[in-house]
Amino acid sequence: MNSPGGINLIAYLRDPLRNNALFFMAANASNNLIGFFFWTLAARLYTVEDIGKATALISAANLLILFAGLGMGIGVIRFLSEEKNKTALINTAFTISEVTALILSLIFILGIGVWSPALAFIYDNYLLIALFIIFAVFSVIQSLLSFTFVAFGAARYSFYQSLIVGIKVIILIFLIHLGITGVFASFALGPIIAVIVTYIIFLPAVYPGYKFIPSFNGTILDTIVHFSLGNYFGECFKSLTGVLVPLIIINLLGAETNAYFYVAWMISGIFFMVSYSINYSLIAATAPHPEELRKQIVKALKFALLILIPAIIVVYFAGGFILSLFGKEYAQGGLDLLHILIVSSIPVAVNEIYVAVYRIRKQIKPIILIYGFIALFSIGAGYILLKILGLTGIGIAWLSAHCIMMMILFGINLKYIRSTTNVSNPPNK
Repeated sequence: MNSPGGINLIAYLRDPLRNNALFFMAANASNNLIGFFFWTLAARLYTVEDIGKATALISAANLLILFAGLGMGIGVIRFLSEEKNKTALINTAFTISEVTALILSLIFILGIGVWSPALAFIYDNYLLIALFIIFAVFSVIQSLLSFTFVAFGAARYSFYQSLIVGIKVIILIFLIHLGITGVFASFALGPIIAVIVTYIIFLPAVYPGYKFIPSFNGTILDTIVHFSLGNYFGECFKSLTGVLVPLIIINLLGAETNAYFYVAWMISGIFFMVSYSINYSLIAATAPHPEELRKQIVKALKFALLILIPAIIVVYFAGGFILSLFGKEYAQGGLDLLHILIVSSIPVAVNEIYVAVYRIRKQIKPIILIYGFIALFSIGAGYILLKILGLTGIGIAWLSAHCIMMMILFGINLKYIRSTTNVSNPPNK
């Protein structure tokens, strides 16, 4: 690939697939950076007890938000371009997710004494209860709005939305007298304000004349629900390694080693997000033009490598310094793991492109199998290798899982890759 330069670089980055992916990456990077500043400031202004209670509430809400999403975001990306009644599709996806978030929040609040007695303090504060429910509903909307902008090829608005969320850092200063309520309210008001601004300004700019009216369109539900739920289960598998491995490490190797893993995993997550962003952008760019899939696949892979390879080289040699910013012990305990994880971002990128292709073809089973194999192999082999090799064992298991899956997918699609037929048709099996 010719290296873009000068004015050509601007044209190169304005390509819909690349532009969409870059802004979606920027939105995620912005959210992470804002979160870092928020909690750094909160730790200085509020007591440890307030921070502990607030983070517990936020973690509970985030779990409900994950469940309430139901994979609708990916469904919107896949079907919006080919749906004539775009308003009905958007409103149906939003309504389902909002109602689910509301029901799950109420169930959680009513049964909090059963599944999380430590959070029972929320019963003493009706404002916290209201904020918890509103935060869960609006956060689901915020996430869906981001996916909707990607579907429209306008992910820059996802980035703008993420910047507005940053207002929570300022609000945090003014609510210091409210203790835990101040921390949680500040964190919750960020996405709430962002959603309001998005509905008033950003969404009309992308889709003029749009109005949100709660609705359930039966025809659209038949189209989107099966696809979205299948992808939802796949996404759950994708998140499984990051959720379960810390629990395994803390029990096998202790809390200190788990801290080393967390930091290395957090840094490498930035590399993985490159691939996830390109996955979504590839779907948005190709769904309305399936005849261009082969061209878009090559473009997506080249773009991923253009970003990842230089980043891997830099972090590989500067990884010790980066980890030392958290403390010298992090550089000593997590550097080898970090090296393995960032190298794994290459097969991760390839596998994510395969997943995007299956999503474009509306083939759900392969997606669940891909993510399921990677998760189960990483966790199973990681458990064994942790006992033998220590922390690097989980890195080797994760890298191996993605390399094995990459080779399996290449083998399955070899004849298909060599063919000159339209790649929007699935290979014969």
